[in-house]
Amino acid sequence: MEPVAARKVQDREKQKEKKQEKKKSSISKKKQAELYGKAEESYKMAIELDPRNDGAIFALAELYRKQGRKAEAKEKYERALDFNPGNSSYFEGLLLLYPESTLFRDYSEYQVSEEWVETYRKLLKSAVPPFEILVRIKLYKVLLKFNRKKEAELEFEKLPDEHQWRLLHDDGDLEASDTGLLSR
Repeated sequence: MEPVAARKVQDREKQKEKKQEKKKSSISKKKQAELYGKAEESYKMAIELDPRNDGAIFALAELYRKQGRKAEAKEKYERALDFNPGNSSYFEGLLLLYPESTLFRDYSEYQVSEEWVETYRKLLKSAVPPFEILVRIKLYKVLLKFNRKKEAELEFEKLPDEHQWRLLHDDGDLEASDTGLLSR
């Protein structure tokens, strides 16, 4: 059974998605493309004026992610993290490009994504607590899911005891068990 906090987070996410769907359906595709184009121009102009403006870089990454432009979004999230490695929103945005729930619905369709594993490894280099723990747990689960047991074991051993215990005793729900980790 998933924790109450996890359910609340999932409920909030579902409500946000419903609101976004309503907004999307009320805006024509043409108008939406026009707005995305204007936003992209604005963010690029801000970055041109100040190439170290991590807020504008992050906003552009979010825009690309929403448009499904994964490679461009990844590059911008990583660049924003280079300028501001402690910003949790930047980590979360980058992790959204690699959602476990999407990938693991039928993971037999996928090859081991080295890009995905390498993204988590890169995040570990600059992650600050408590996100270092969350990233390590996600990396552990990805490696384990794809039967890379030795690598997974190495990541597991680097986790604090209380997180090792939770991973050994969770109910196998990848997302629900992660949600409460940072609040402990």
